[in-house]
Amino acid sequence: GMAARRLAEALALATVVALVSSSPAAARQDRRLDAPYTAAVVAFQTDGDTVPARRLATSWTHQQFEAAVARSRRDSPQLARPASLLHLELALAMVESDPDEALWHVRLGQQLLEPLSRAHAPAQDDFVARWSVVTSTVFQARTDLSRARAALAFGLQHRELRDHDRLGE
Repeated sequence: GMAARRLAEALALATVVALVSSSPAAARQDRRLDAPYTAAVVAFQTDGDTVPARRLATSWTHQQFEAAVARSRRDSPQLARPASLLHLELALAMVESDPDEALWHVRLGQQLLEPLSRAHAPAQDDFVARWSVVTSTVFQARTDLSRARAALAFGLQHRELRDHDRLGE
């Protein structure tokens, strides 16, 4: 359907970008490796489609995800919000079966949002804070308070820093 076509287009675009890139071969290789991750984020952003990301969650290693997230942070900052929301969705999908894996996806979302949290822009701050609160509820619903606290700490710490900056002005 429409989602599959958009995903195919996103993959094709990512592949074209990788092939016509004038950067070194290693960077082209990185982009090809990341094409499925980028396509999964775009599918989620455009259609709310989590199927491509769920496929990656079952087939990719932690190392592959971490590398893709690191490169996404560096090369595609505009994907930080949708990608963080996608990792939140993945965490929600697996929290019952594998809470540690769910928390690991929360950590990936936090890594994606870290640059936004340092930007100190009110709209970004509000997004990061809300994302953290929603993320903590994933674990609160299971009365898993230690993981809920870990998920919430990121947003709180970041909020306190901003409030402290404001007080110091």
